[in-house]
Amino acid sequence: MSGTPAGSELPSLKPDELVARGRALPARFLLRLKVLSLVEGMAKPATPLVRVDQVLRLLPGRRLVARVEVAGRPLLLKLFLGSGRQRYRRREIRGCRVLVAAGVNTPRLLAEVADSEGQMHGILFEFIDGALPVVDNQLDQVVAAAIEMAGLHDFGAWHGDLHLDNFLHRDEGHGDRVYLVDGDGVRAGRRRPLGVAASIENLAVLCAQRQPLLDVQLNEVLGAYAEARGWPAAGREFAARLAALAKATHRQRRRRVRRYLKKTQRDCSEFYCRRDLRRYFVCLRGGMNGAFERFAREPEQFFAGAG
Repeated sequence: MSGTPAGSELPSLKPDELVARGRALPARFLLRLKVLSLVEGMAKPATPLVRVDQVLRLLPGRRLVARVEVAGRPLLLKLFLGSGRQRYRRREIRGCRVLVAAGVNTPRLLAEVADSEGQMHGILFEFIDGALPVVDNQLDQVVAAAIEMAGLHDFGAWHGDLHLDNFLHRDEGHGDRVYLVDGDGVRAGRRRPLGVAASIENLAVLCAQRQPLLDVQLNEVLGAYAEARGWPAAGREFAARLAALAKATHRQRRRRVRRYLKKTQRDCSEFYCRRDLRRYFVCLRGGMNGAFERFAREPEQFFAGAG
């Protein structure tokens, strides 16, 4: 691994340590992972050390998504822990293979990895340098995402857990290219094109994540999607499908609000939540710090003598 002298000074975390630390992980650390299998384009590294440079997503005790370096090469690691680690790894791999078979732009899967005790199972992907999540108010990016979904639907598959963060865009000189990066939520049917109703419903999940004021652009989104599917992009049939998409988008947006409100009542990636006999405290995790924690623990002290 390049930079090994500096990397060797970083803490090397074992599975139990990774779980015990919860969200309090070092900014950079090492994992010792052996390669289980390789695909074309990935040479077996000479060392089992994987250097974690940036944690991108963390579900403590269950999942870690990080930008890592292996043998001097920047890669993306999806690491699964806990009792469901092998099931989630298999589901991710299965979904990624469906994306590739459907011709959807997606990062290449390069290797499967695990620790020596089998308590951590992971997947290494190519890292799409310079890619950023699709932004809801950028119509060209959303249209590009809809076109990728058209390819998935035409293959007979759909995505059961769509988020804008799962679509990455990168300017490649001739315009933005969009990648779908999450294989875990991909579901495949009988490898025949998805029906109109199911297609519209799944597309609505993507559209529902945009601001309601942007629903005036549903015509453009559906038009690009329809052309990619070989559907009519004008006329009565298109108008009927546009009306169906508008209704489905409103319905999906209401579901999103209900799910979001439920998230505010538990500890998760977005919200810090603590409840006991004396308090029920919730705030955005990004706003949580030591001073805020002291205020939450003893709010009376902050108001003592305020009068």
